[in-house]
Formats: sequence, structure tokens, C-alpha cells
Amino acid sequence: MSGTALAQALPMAAAPVMSRIFSPADYGSLALYMALTGILNVLVTSQYNHAIMLPSEDDDSINLVVLCVLLALGCGVVTLGLIVLYQSLHFVWVRSEWLYFVPLSVVLAGVSSALSAWTNKQRRYKRLSVSRVGQALVTLAVQLAVGLHWPGPAGLLLGLIGGQVTAACLLGAQVWSEEKTRFVGVVRAERLRAVARQHLGFARYVLPADLMNVVNNQVPTLLLARFASSADVGSYGFGQRILGLPSSLVASSIVDVFRERAIRDYNATGSCRSVYVATAKTLALLGAVPLLVLLIGAPELFAWVFGARWREAGVFAQTLSVMFYLRFVVSPLSYVYYIAQRQREDLALHVVMVLGTCVSLVIGYRVFHSPRWMIGLFSANYSLIYLVYLVRSYTFAGGGR
Repeated sequence: MSGTALAQALPMAAAPVMSRIFSPADYGSLALYMALTGILNVLVTSQYNHAIMLPSEDDDSINLVVLCVLLALGCGVVTLGLIVLYQSLHFVWVRSEWLYFVPLSVVLAGVSSALSAWTNKQRRYKRLSVSRVGQALVTLAVQLAVGLHWPGPAGLLLGLIGGQVTAACLLGAQVWSEEKTRFVGVVRAERLRAVARQHLGFARYVLPADLMNVVNNQVPTLLLARFASSADVGSYGFGQRILGLPSSLVASSIVDVFRERAIRDYNATGSCRSVYVATAKTLALLGAVPLLVLLIGAPELFAWVFGARWREAGVFAQTLSVMFYLRFVVSPLSYVYYIAQRQREDLALHVVMVLGTCVSLVIGYRVFHSPRWMIGLFSANYSLIYLVYLVRSYTFAGGGR
């Protein structure tokens, strides 16, 4: 957690400076790029990265790691081909030279997710901390260096890509230098096929569910880019980014430990209720004060800390605050769905979530003609779904059906 805290504290500390170097329109370009890569990142490993921690035999986990890397490389090649085709057809909705960096981001995300899952399984938490801190440092350094010399979104995008390269290289170098003998001779074609078949449920049910989840998260960005201004996209993206940083600060480190402990308890006793309740209480208490602060004065707080032009980002943050609080508490706990093999129900809930998101955004745009209403209804829909996940995951944590 200390490593993750440092990795998240760096961009938080630099945010008041960054908000004065880059405009809302610049952050709009970053939000659009992250929306596109975020959707593709779900496809990159067919979600087999979630299965890496589950096998009792490390050899099976190693084969799953290699399978994820191969899938990531294949997805990168396919993505590059699709982008070349897209640009040649002269579509104008999203047309930028930055699209050619998307395949690289997709491959790096797939490799990092596989290596992170393997590292977590081995309880090498220091590795995860080193990679996260390195990624944060490089991202921030590149963004500041480029942004101070060349106005525009180039600094934000180059920093993001540089950080992704750093994280993947650091994790890969550490795994290879310390554990390469464990990988040599273990990976075989027939075993790759065997683990792929054994954990096919992740590709069959988790992949479409997670894809719908990410699409749900990114649809507001894409629709704002289509129907509103770049400044609206940037304000929304910046508000989301600021809300996401402190939640990642705690939740991402807690979830790594929660997953490992919950899997052990569930495999041993058929229940992980004890660690589930303890984690839920901790997350609920940690998020309570920030929630109250945002509900009371997010617009004024954003204008004071980041500059007057970011007041609208504070309005979006205020609108999203309850949803982010529930996400902060529920998302780590929902991993119980994977442990209890409830992927089908997870998929069904995501179908409901997609329908609700589409309806809420259409109503916000067609009826109220307002970006604020679009985001407000989107937030309400998501909050209700998170409450359902909380109730159901609590049931599964105790071994119930």
C-alpha cells in the first residue's frame, strides 16, 4: 500500500500545476484516447489474466501468463490493422495521428496485467510497488517536460504512453531476472490449450461482462465528444480522474491482498465472509469523509485548487461522488463473483447496466439537452447496480447461492 500511495500521491500533488499547464480541451483529448484504449484493454487478454491467481499449481499459472502475453500481441496486431483501415475510410468522428499509438498501449496493458497477476500470486508486493511508482514518475516527468515547451495534448498523451512502457518493462525485467528458470521448460503448446479450455468461462462470461462494464464507463466520454464540446469532455474526464486517484490509492492495494486472502479462505472453508466484512468496513469508513466533502463543495474546491476554469469539472465530480463512493467500496468486493464461479450472473447484471446506461444518457441528451443531466442519470443508474452487487457478493462470500 505504501508503494501504491506514493504512485497515486505524485499525480495528486502535481494536479494543481498540471491543470494550469493543460486546458480542459487538452484533457478532452486524453480522455478520448483513454476511452478507446480502455475498451480495447478488456479484449486484449480475453480476461484470462483474472484466472492466473486461481490454480493451485504454479505451472498452470505460468502457462496462463504466457497465454495472456500471446493474446496481447495478437490483439495489438489486429488493432493496428483496424486503425489503418479506419483512417483510410476517412471517418471524422475520431481522427488523429494519436490513434496509431493505441496498439502499443493495448499490448502494454495486456502484458502488465498478466505480470501483475503473477506477481500478486507470488506475494511479491514490492515488485508491484516499484512498477507503479516508476510508472507514476515517468508519466509525470514526461507530461511536465513536454507540456512546458509545447502547448496542447501531446504532453499528456506522451506521458501516459511513457508510463505504460515503464510499468511493463519494470515488471518484465524483475520477473525474468528472478524467475526465468521457473518459466523455461514449463510452457508447452498442449498445456497452453489445456489451461485455455479449463478457464474458458473467463473468455465466455467475464470478457463480455467486463467489456460492457468498460463501455458503460466510457460511453459518456464518447457521447460527450460527439455531442458536446472538447472542454466538456475535458472537464468530465478531469473530474473523473481526480475522483479516481484517491480511490485507486487505497482500493487497488487493498484489492490485491483481499483477492489472495479471499481465494485461500474460500478454497479452504468454502467461505470468505470474514475477510469480506473486514474489507467492506474498512473501505466504507475510508471513503465517507471524502464523499461528504465532495457533496458539500466540490465546485468551489476544484475552482480554488485547480483554477477557475475547472469549476465545471467540480460540478461533474459532485454529480459522480456517490457513484465513486460505491465503486470504491463494492468493486474490490465483487471479485467474489469470480471466486464463487458466478460469471453468468455477473454477465446478466452487466446487460442490465448497459441498458440502463443507454436509457439514462439518451434521456439526458434528448429530454434535458444537458451534459450535466446525462452524467447525473448515468451516475444514478450505476449506483443502483453497485448496491445489487454489494448484496449478492455478500451472499456468495458466505458460500450461499
